Amino acid sequence: MKCPAGTFEVNVTQCMLCPNGTISKIGSTDCAACPAGTVSVKNGTECRDPKDIREDQKQDQGGEAPKKSSTTIYYILGGVAIVAILLIVVISQTTKKPTDNVESEKEIKISLVPQTTERSNDVIA
Repeated sequence: MKCPAGTFEVNVTQCMLCPNGTISKIGSTDCAACPAGTVSVKNGTECRDPKDIREDQKQDQGGEAPKKSSTTIYYILGGVAIVAILLIVVISQTTKKPTDNVESEKEIKISLVPQTTERSNDVIA
């Protein structure tokens, strides 16, 4: 079995990742230490000076799109905001002020009171 770069063969059927600070090429049975003053990068396939790595990261930050995890947070926050607004609207529509209820009751009472008709002064004996 040929193990990929950055790994080493443990037995015929198993590959393991190289430890930090070491690298390997395809089909390696062990990992080689990086030279002094360098670190392993790209999943154990290269050794680089840490200063160069920082420079590369600075250049990448200028034109790089936001990472998926940060955009996911914005989607979640937007969804939470929409739900909060909808809850406020629903609650405000279902909750009436006490004065609204009194006016409704007056209208109902007025419509239920029988209208009186003029009665004659005749006395029935």
